[in-house]
Amino acid sequence: MTSIFMFTCFVMCVVCGTVCSLPCLTVKSKQDFNKARDALKSLEDFLKNQATSINSKIEALDKDMTSMEEDFKRRQWIKYNNHCYYFGDDNVIWTDAERKCREIGGYLVKIDDSSENSWIQQQISKDISM
Repeated sequence: MTSIFMFTCFVMCVVCGTVCSLPCLTVKSKQDFNKARDALKSLEDFLKNQATSINSKIEALDKDMTSMEEDFKRRQWIKYNNHCYYFGDDNVIWTDAERKCREIGGYLVKIDDSSENSWIQQQISKDISM
């Protein structure tokens, strides 16, 4: 019985010593802890919202890229005199044609000389005869 009592006292002393060596949390430190936890939660929510926003932008960009890829597969760019030309068959007004050219990374053609004009006419004639 004495050995059980001594063992119990020893365990209580070890537990008390461990507990006593821990710092006590004051009301101020608990408030600081809660503020830090709230700040982390706010940061987590903010980052989740940003990730959602970025994800939707990536999905929109992927959709645009897929559309452009399909467009590139249907039509080939032709190089002439260090310029690349894309011949489309869309029947649209000038502003829509300009917008579409910008979307695929180009500009509406501006013919600089008679040789360029002749070459373009040849390309259009090839397209019509196909």
